[in-house]
Amino acid sequence: MKIAIIGFSGSGKSTLAKYLAKVYGLSVLHLDAVHWLPNWQERPLHDKQCVP
Repeated sequence: MKIAIIGFSGSGKSTLAKYLAKVYGLSVLHLDAVHWLPNWQERPLHDKQCVP
């Protein structure tokens, strides 16, 4: 099952994602983890497809 949650900053997307993950036994993937490296360094385009 895949669920996409969209919304404005501070609207509770992460809170809802954590709740749904717990209820349905799903894992959560935050798109910030795909796009950004530590210290908010942008991930190179060729590397974005390799994130688990």
